[in-house]
This record gives sequence, C-alpha cells and structure tokens, in this order.
Amino acid sequence: MSTDKSSALAQISRLISENNLSQEDIESLFDDDKSIFKPIFSLLGGLLLLTGVGILIGLSFADMGPSMQVLSTFGVAVVAFAVGCWAHAKNRAFAITLLLIPVLLEPFGAAVLFHHTLPEQYALESSRLLSSIILGVMSLQYIAAGLYFKNIKPLLPIGILFFAGLFLWRILPFEGAYSIVEAVSVLGVFVVILAQSYYFEKISGANSWYGIPYIVGTVGFVLAGANAFGFGIAVLEPVLSLIAMVMAFAMFAWGKHIKRNSVAWTAIVCAIFAYVFFAVDFFESTYVSALMLLLAGLVSLFGYKGVQKTPAE
Repeated sequence: MSTDKSSALAQISRLISENNLSQEDIESLFDDDKSIFKPIFSLLGGLLLLTGVGILIGLSFADMGPSMQVLSTFGVAVVAFAVGCWAHAKNRAFAITLLLIPVLLEPFGAAVLFHHTLPEQYALESSRLLSSIILGVMSLQYIAAGLYFKNIKPLLPIGILFFAGLFLWRILPFEGAYSIVEAVSVLGVFVVILAQSYYFEKISGANSWYGIPYIVGTVGFVLAGANAFGFGIAVLEPVLSLIAMVMAFAMFAWGKHIKRNSVAWTAIVCAIFAYVFFAVDFFESTYVSALMLLLAGLVSLFGYKGVQKTPAE
C-alpha cells in the first residue's frame, strides 16, 4: 500500500471517529440504491421464494402422512431459522430470506404439530391458549435473534410485532366488525400516534424509545387504512390485501425518508403478510407456477447489484 493511500485512510479514520459517522453514512456515499432499492429487491426475492415453497408444500400436503406434514412445515421453519442464523455473517441477503421464512411457516407448522399430537377436543377447547403459546414463543425467538444479530434489522421489529399480536390476542374479544366511521376513526388514532412520535422525537433529539410507538403506529396505519379504504368494495379480501401492500410500501418510503428503521422494516413485514394473503387467492397452485416463483425469487435476491456512484466531493 502506498504512503499516500495509508495517509488518506488514516485521515478518513480520524474524520469518522471525530464526527461519529456510521457504516451506513459511509456506504451512502458510494451506493445510491442501497438505502431503498436493494432491501426491496432482497425482500421481494424472499417473498417470491416463500410463495413458491408454500405452493409446492400445499400441492402435496393433503397426501402426506402426519410426520411429513410436521416436517415439511414446522421442521422446514426450524431448519431455515437455524441455517439463517449460521449464514448471517456469510451472506446477509440469503440469511434474511431464510430468517423470514419461519415468520408464517413456523406458526402454521406449530398448529399442524398440535393437531397431530394433542387430543382433538382439547385442541379445540384450548385454541386460544395454544395460539398464545405460539405467539409468545415467536416473539421471544425473534426478539432474541434481533438483539443478537444487530446487522439484520427486520428481526427485532418482527419479534415486537409478534408480542403485540400476543397482547391483542389476549385482550380483544374479536367479535363484530368495524363500520366505516369506526375504521376511519381508528386510522386517525394511528396517524396521531405516528405524528406525535415524529414530533416529540424531533423536539427532544432522542430516538431510543420511539421505535415502539412507530412500530405500533405503522402496523395500525396499514391495517386500519386497508379496512377504511376497502369499505364498499365488493371483492373485499384480495382488494384489501392490495391496499395494505400499497400502504405498507408507502410507509416504507416514509420510514426511509425520516430515517426510522422501525417504520421501514415494520412496513415491509406488513407488506409480507398482505402479499401472502393476496398470493393465496391470486396465484394458481401448480408446480409450474411454484417453480417460476422460485426462479423469480432467486433472480430478484441475487441478480440486483445496485448502481454505483462516485463519492461526492
């Protein structure tokens, strides 16, 4: 290494230390696409792979025996999570994809496991308790992983979302339905939550605990917004899912704009759920469609390189 290069690197190191610059700050000089487009393509690849795997499993699920049903759902989820943890330092995009697979597959697999191992009457009578156990385990799993793998940012918000789901599952009666006035009112409440989080963060200069109201506000905004804008539409389910996806990606863009990872990643998680619900109705379940989705997912996951730029002077 030349003396000039060594001197330049030493000066850069000193500037980084003096100005408390993060890795993201440095990378933003070289890669315009990294902050928005690369995560979208990585998560899109994960979505497509998840859909393809889901279709493949669903096509042969009814013909499987109990052991194979458990292995192809709960077993695959556990293995994907374990391999994702192992691969996190080697291939971050691949690890994120693997760690997102259990988000939906593991709860479904746990339900299949309970169905085949518990008495049917007990499972019916204790469905609320069993659902609480699944949500509790999933929240602990992803919160622990998010705290340990700090460079994989979606994990902690996912864990907090599962914990929020557990909280809501235990306190809400889940009876009746919203009217349009109630749906708009609930949407307004979550807009206020987001606005106050943004405002008080700005005036206080602190942002450590504001991730929680941002997460709650983002989830509520997407769900309440989809319901509010979906009223009066005849074909409700797929349209609501599409509206939720649009709102989730809008929240992702806004989260990136205000530099709040809790908003951006939570919005992506909401988009994943909305996409899966939409895909169930939209994609025809054939082996050809499953293989096409898997191929498209791999291309999206590994084919995008971003657009490099020269650092600004």
